[in-house]
Amino acid sequence: MTTTLPFSDIHIPVPGFGAMGLNSLMGTNLNLEQAEPVLQKAVDLGFASKYTPLEESITALDELRRAGKTKYIGLSECSAATLRKANSIAKIDAVQAEYSAFETLHERSGLIETSKELGIAFVAFSPLGHGWLVDDFAYKSPDDFALDDFRRSVPKFQGENFYKNKAIVDEIKKLATRKSCTVAQIALAWVAV
Repeated sequence: MTTTLPFSDIHIPVPGFGAMGLNSLMGTNLNLEQAEPVLQKAVDLGFASKYTPLEESITALDELRRAGKTKYIGLSECSAATLRKANSIAKIDAVQAEYSAFETLHERSGLIETSKELGIAFVAFSPLGHGWLVDDFAYKSPDDFALDDFRRSVPKFQGENFYKNKAIVDEIKKLATRKSCTVAQIALAWVAV
């Protein structure tokens, strides 16, 4: 059974709608006067939660959209099949997934192609490769990351992968120099194509 947050004349699954963290920040016993101004400012794009069944969260987000409480519905890091299923429940406006010159999985997974086919905006998450694709990447080895830096747990930043990826970035830097632009501009052009 999904916990819900009463909002105007509808009930919203919590978690499961795009004011991510609203319930943990403000509590779940909000009245309309407390919640509505926050939601109207914060929720133009509602994202479904992986913790709530798709049928419930997409239906709830669509109710919010039809009630004028949000403008768009989006998914994050989903499969092409999930995107297709969600879009069959209600029009999905955007899908967000990691995509960069270092992370091209979604070119092969079908997510980018499915989003194009369905007319859904694809929003690239971390187009600068979690910091790799910038001119001033200051790290010379995996040990240079702070102990609490999440990149210590990401394979592309570990061991030999770090040095192989650093060599790729060095080549991209050469290209940026030839093109008289920054590494970040090359990286952003990559995801914009």
